[in-house]
Amino acid sequence: MDTTSRADDDVRRTLVVLCAPGIGILENWLPVLAHARATHPTWRLVALVPEARTLADVDAGDTVIGMVDELIDLAIAPGPDGAMLAADGLVAVRRLAEQGVLAGAVRRASDALRWRLRPERGASPPAALTAAAVRALMPASARRARLRLEELARPTTRLCYDIYVQRKVGERSELRGTLDALAGVPRFSLHHGIDVVVPATTATPLMDPSAEARTYLYAEAERAAYQHNHGLDPSELAVVGIPRHDPAWLDRVVAASRTRHDVPWEGTVLVISRPAGSSYLPLERKVAALRALHSVVCDELGLRLVIKPHPKEGDDGTIDVALPAAEEGRTWMRSAAHPFHLARHSVAAVAFHSGVVVDMLALGVPVIELIDVRGLAPHDSADATRDELGRPQFSSFRRAGMVLAAHDADELNDAMRRILEEPDAVLAQLRAARDRVFAPCDGAIERIFADLAAPWPEPKR
Repeated sequence: MDTTSRADDDVRRTLVVLCAPGIGILENWLPVLAHARATHPTWRLVALVPEARTLADVDAGDTVIGMVDELIDLAIAPGPDGAMLAADGLVAVRRLAEQGVLAGAVRRASDALRWRLRPERGASPPAALTAAAVRALMPASARRARLRLEELARPTTRLCYDIYVQRKVGERSELRGTLDALAGVPRFSLHHGIDVVVPATTATPLMDPSAEARTYLYAEAERAAYQHNHGLDPSELAVVGIPRHDPAWLDRVVAASRTRHDVPWEGTVLVISRPAGSSYLPLERKVAALRALHSVVCDELGLRLVIKPHPKEGDDGTIDVALPAAEEGRTWMRSAAHPFHLARHSVAAVAFHSGVVVDMLALGVPVIELIDVRGLAPHDSADATRDELGRPQFSSFRRAGMVLAAHDADELNDAMRRILEEPDAVLAQLRAARDRVFAPCDGAIERIFADLAAPWPEPKR
């Protein structure tokens, strides 16, 4: 028996990844889970979805969801009656939850009736009676799949999450209930996106400060922010860089996407899209940006666009309004492939605003940020950071020089031509700016895993 097997016999860890504030956090914890599975195959790996609405983002065709389901032992999510359901993967637990649609409708109708009649005590159905009716309407498979989260709160359990969610527990009861059920379980935090955390206006008190074991930072500059925002001790902070940028991991994700998706074009421009309607990307400005992209990239430069929709973009109508329908599949296309995979086929990437721009630099793709917040409150305020022409710089990536900035079609054209003429020089410039902000990721996966494997105080029950 080798050393790894003996360690497994001694301590069989349960790693629980809290999928909040959304399913996207799995992208950052996935390389650590994969390392755990490869080195300690008997450990139990769990994906915990605390809020039912998050299940809408579980797509069976998504590369990351597929990779997660290949690794984990258990996925847990709320059923329509509010009880937690367990299945062997995220896709399976979503299907299980969807089987109880009628039960969920009964529960919601009863809750609404109880609220409407609450001044008249006893006029609405008793809660116990409603619960019994909802349980009776749940399919037998869902009733058998019920699980109490408190069962996970064992001495060998480790919670992998983002400490950011502590800011949301006051307004989202499911998050509070989940963290209460796992009270005392050592918590390890990794930010759910790619960005540099900055000091918040107000600090966020932690529900269980003694449970915070380690918070991992992408950049040295984040130390003061985490200490201010959450009152963390410097000993609880570790700067590790961005784990998912480990070169071997990038290759693994690309390979996983290739088994699921075909990317038929080479030498394309990847568009990292996002939903319209935010304060910095109103619908009409997104439509204008997409039209500028097609005009410059396709009509003027003779290249093709590959659009990677944002997981929460849905169908906001902008792509169909902005781009010529007759040209879809000829000069532009949408793709469900992973951005890492698409990067391998791209000469440049264009983003409206996304942490994926940092991924692109890791993959050797120069990035343009096409966004214009002039005239948009609060981004064009008196205290806004401005460029040499006095225009507000909304994005932290733009302010740091990690992207080529473009406000309109003319600047987009200039930036694209510069990339095509001197790609190596542009990439070197953008990477140098990235390296001034983010720490190297060398050994990040192993460092985080070592902390998860180490002994920590037992949960307080």
